[in-house]
Amino acid sequence: KRRQEAPYDFMPLGLPDAADPEWRVWVTDMGKDCGEGGAADPNPLEVGVLPDGYEGYQRVFNYQGYEVHNFGMSYNPEPGYTTFTGSIGTFKLCYCSGLSMDGLGLTCDYTQQADYPQTIGRLVILGVVTTEYELVVYPTLRFDLYICCGSQECVGRNQGEGACSEEVGTPRYKIVANNPYNDYLYFESESGCRTAEQLETFSTGSKIVGGHLGPDNCNGPADCHHLPFVPDGCSSGVPCADQRTKPTFKGVQIDASFDNMVQMRAELDICYCDDTCTDPLNWFKAGHVSVYPMLLELQNVDGDLPEQIQLSNPSIGSKITLGFAVVNTPVWVVIKGSDNYGGWSTESSPDPTKTREMKILRDECGRPDRACEMKIKCLSEEQPNVVTGHRLVSGNTDYTEPITLLNGIQPTGQRYGSQCAAPVSADAEPLCEPAIEISEPGWFVVCYCDTNCNEVANWALVGRELITGPDPGQTWRRYTETTFSINITGWGLKSTNQLRLLSPNDDLSFCGMINPATGVEYGPTDRGHGPKAPTSGRTTQALVWSKTEADNSQIISLEYNVQGTKLTFNKRHGLVDGDRVMLEGVRIEAASSDPWDTDRATAVEKMYSSVHEVTLGCDDETTKCHEILIPVSFLASEFPTFSSPTSIVWYRNSEAQFDNIRIRYGYPSLEGRGYRVCWAPDASSPYVGQVGEMRVDDPLLMESRLGLTTVLPQEETLDGRGSPVVVYFKTGSSARYEQADGPMHLYLAIMPGLINYDAEEWSQVMEPMDWQLKAMDETAAGDFLTWESANQVFCGRMFLEMWSEDPGGFPMPDGCYFNEDTVHDNGRPPVKEIHLRFGPRNGLKKETVYMLVLNMNIIKYDDATKVLDTGFPDTGAVWVWSMDDYNSDPFSVIELGQAKPGELDDRVPPKTPDGKLLVLGEDSEDPRFHPDDGFKVVASDGWGAPGAWQELTGWCLPNNGNLDTPLPVSRGGRACMPCNTEEDCGNGDEFTAPN
Repeated sequence: KRRQEAPYDFMPLGLPDAADPEWRVWVTDMGKDCGEGGAADPNPLEVGVLPDGYEGYQRVFNYQGYEVHNFGMSYNPEPGYTTFTGSIGTFKLCYCSGLSMDGLGLTCDYTQQADYPQTIGRLVILGVVTTEYELVVYPTLRFDLYICCGSQECVGRNQGEGACSEEVGTPRYKIVANNPYNDYLYFESESGCRTAEQLETFSTGSKIVGGHLGPDNCNGPADCHHLPFVPDGCSSGVPCADQRTKPTFKGVQIDASFDNMVQMRAELDICYCDDTCTDPLNWFKAGHVSVYPMLLELQNVDGDLPEQIQLSNPSIGSKITLGFAVVNTPVWVVIKGSDNYGGWSTESSPDPTKTREMKILRDECGRPDRACEMKIKCLSEEQPNVVTGHRLVSGNTDYTEPITLLNGIQPTGQRYGSQCAAPVSADAEPLCEPAIEISEPGWFVVCYCDTNCNEVANWALVGRELITGPDPGQTWRRYTETTFSINITGWGLKSTNQLRLLSPNDDLSFCGMINPATGVEYGPTDRGHGPKAPTSGRTTQALVWSKTEADNSQIISLEYNVQGTKLTFNKRHGLVDGDRVMLEGVRIEAASSDPWDTDRATAVEKMYSSVHEVTLGCDDETTKCHEILIPVSFLASEFPTFSSPTSIVWYRNSEAQFDNIRIRYGYPSLEGRGYRVCWAPDASSPYVGQVGEMRVDDPLLMESRLGLTTVLPQEETLDGRGSPVVVYFKTGSSARYEQADGPMHLYLAIMPGLINYDAEEWSQVMEPMDWQLKAMDETAAGDFLTWESANQVFCGRMFLEMWSEDPGGFPMPDGCYFNEDTVHDNGRPPVKEIHLRFGPRNGLKKETVYMLVLNMNIIKYDDATKVLDTGFPDTGAVWVWSMDDYNSDPFSVIELGQAKPGELDDRVPPKTPDGKLLVLGEDSEDPRFHPDDGFKVVASDGWGAPGAWQELTGWCLPNNGNLDTPLPVSRGGRACMPCNTEEDCGNGDEFTAPN
């Protein structure tokens, strides 16, 4: 007997336990009579008694004086068999009260139906069906909820006429959270459906659990009022056979569930009451419903996802596809489910102005610390004007209509952004191309509403999409002839990106009109050399900063944090607040092989295998702390388990450096207008990114000259050739010499000469030599090739003297280094550069004369007019670059000196026609060496007789303790004593030459 008050359980009445042997129940089809036939029907759906010893399946047990026959669960059976209760239907129950009809002594033999002659009733197994087409339930889409009461109409079998209430309007339902207690039978006090509240949408952290959305239904666990559909011909108070078979609740909606703004599959239970539904004891579980996430794709003209990144997931044998679209590139926006029928509205839906609406909005809610109500945002916010090809028609929600996708006649989703031309013939399909473009990069969200789109509840976030490309409106200032880099910021940048410079006369909108196959616009021939592909490396703040490039930094763990996910690295990562990183190869261990767990693992992998904004935790070698936070957040109890974190590849893709750009001297940008900078995702794609403009100026010129100690050119540069030259320059009045706080920079560029303009033939004019007259190139320079490797040792190798008119002298360089600039075109040889790096606040001074002395070799050429002279090279043989603060702007030029020698033609010794020096006659007024003695230094007044030869005196080196220096006088040597020859100092004698 059931109690009339809580807990409404059954009370024992003192009846005896079941007889021995056990009495048993046989389950069969409604179309059969109990006790018919001999052998049992082998169909497991109609066999309710299984052999002894079958683990987990009890035939009968005693409970409070009653026989309880356990026929198993109605879903998720043990592997290897299917219980009959796995099917919705109506079944006849046949009873055996210890009989053995064949007289063989085995009572209630499960192989003998004749042992079960007594009909004791019927068993009705209810189930939930979503409309007659078995449609897939998607968030916010309306569907009809059928409670199938075991009738033939529902299941298509000879099962009976249904068993639900015939009373019109009495059944009720509620959608509740999935809970094992809901599986208890209605008469059991633990039954969850008695007390479960209808699930309403709620959020916890970054997780949103979607609940019942509409129509309005429950005010309490047993107070629900969404009435079932009244079939035709039925009315209140009159029994209705149609309602007995399948009570139907029209237009049910379930909200979307999210984790980290990714739509997630949800499993919900359906509790049902057939009659007297204000009594909690009449509620029980009728079934469950799966709510599948909508799928969002940005498709290009081929219907493929642009910029695909395939990330294999061997742990569950599937793949994730991330489609990263590109700025100013046309796409379709496709919102769909699987190929199965969904409750999507179509062109024929009522009031099409309030159906199938879609918006693309900026994502300002993608972090736990930037939470916002997406439904309100989706309804009230207007689509930004950076989105084109999908326009607002009227109001705030009426946008361009989509094309509904069909599988046969059933809708499976919507496609937006079609730009269609008229069909070529009456029976042909229209020719459509994608037309939606987004002009700025970043994260965007796509909102969708299927019906009644002026109501906030009907809007849902479908997904987030990253639009890759450079940030617009960037500016740079550079100078002609010096090779430079530019760093661009953006989203999803990578090593395949390309830049192109347009003339200052062009507009940025011309970027996408350039065919990449036509070469660099205003390129090498006319103006300069275009940028090469981005480079990588920590010291240059490169595009790709991965574990192999940032000190070989690896991710070693991903851990729960209240603000997101904490990533720990094994060493310095170099990231700062606001950087964005891409993670690849994230693997999540599924909790089990159950499809629910594997699907969730795949979804979580997608959350991590994406681009994330970084919050710096620490990056300190002293404390060995190297951590960052990314905004992927879970409840502590739901935090995923990662497989092989060290295999995760990470990239910083928020900044890209493009190297080796040069604009020729004499081609500055126009006043107020810079060169236009365009961006392309790769070499085969159009330049769709409108980055900004680069102002390029010719440097200010300062006074500079080149002094020579010889005018004789050498045929080639060999060790031992060359002679000292003096590079003179005088700084101007720029205030930057006093204002710069960081290290300043001076370098000498030894310029080649253009021999034949039409043939684009070049020649080296001078070659730098070190202090030992050894030729200098990158090989000879050794390790001294970069700003970071600059060293005073190299200064000593290259410069013989540094002089300044300043009383403090020439500023002591921190170091020097060598570079060969090869960013040149049309056969131009490398420009060899010698750099001086000054310490902070220890650079050159304004309006001051400086001189540098170093060895150079003058190169011979067949045409005497193409040998070093005042007019060749025409812009100077040595360019003196005075550079600004290296830390704040390494490419800023204060001023440039173009050093030329004086007129050389009249001072080159005359030669005979066969190339030999011409000996001048006695009557020549030109200076000449003595034919026998060469030259001698003549004594001046006070140093002997006027005109007499003045003998020069040398001095022996001091002894430094080594054998290769003279011995001290105390030991019979001549250290520090006057001498005329090496032999005087002990280096060699009349038999041995000096070494």
